[in-house]
Amino acid sequence: INSLKKTLYMLDCVIPMVMQIIYDFDGYIEKNTGDGLMAIIGAEETDEKAANNALNAATTIFYVLKKLINPFLKTEGIEEVNARIGIDMGTLLIARIGLPTGTSKHQRNFLTVVGPAANLSCKIQGMAGTNEIWTGDLIKVNAEEWRRGFFVDKTPASWTWHYHNKPDQSYQIWNYNATKSDPT
Repeated sequence: INSLKKTLYMLDCVIPMVMQIIYDFDGYIEKNTGDGLMAIIGAEETDEKAANNALNAATTIFYVLKKLINPFLKTEGIEEVNARIGIDMGTLLIARIGLPTGTSKHQRNFLTVVGPAANLSCKIQGMAGTNEIWTGDLIKVNAEEWRRGFFVDKTPASWTWHYHNKPDQSYQIWNYNATKSDPT
């Protein structure tokens, strides 16, 4: 198999599995970028449930990559998949953009998400290392108590984000280093 076919085969293994995990935790796929996804989890939930569902989805994604997808890809002679996840929460605007009409053959509009939480999630994901989950402060604040020990402060010294209603309080960035265990 040539490298392009291997890449497409790998994406066909990974993306649907990750999408299903997002759906399992009450999420919605906002964007498929080809080799990545942007999802909204918990749009109709409490902040606590949304934060914990997002953390559960992230740890499940890494578990499935490590225990199912990568071993399978190895048997097919395809390199393992590594990922990084950025999570934040806050108010988002979901809007339909594009032309108002279209057909099933030619979609002319689509839903998109804008807002500080979407932008910050993207920035956080870009800072995360290979196979790491990084979050914004609101995820840690809303996480269940037992999870709090799994957050490690990764706020860069040059970081300038602050809470919008508390300009003197820096908005921290965290590495969430919990992993999902095998079922017993």
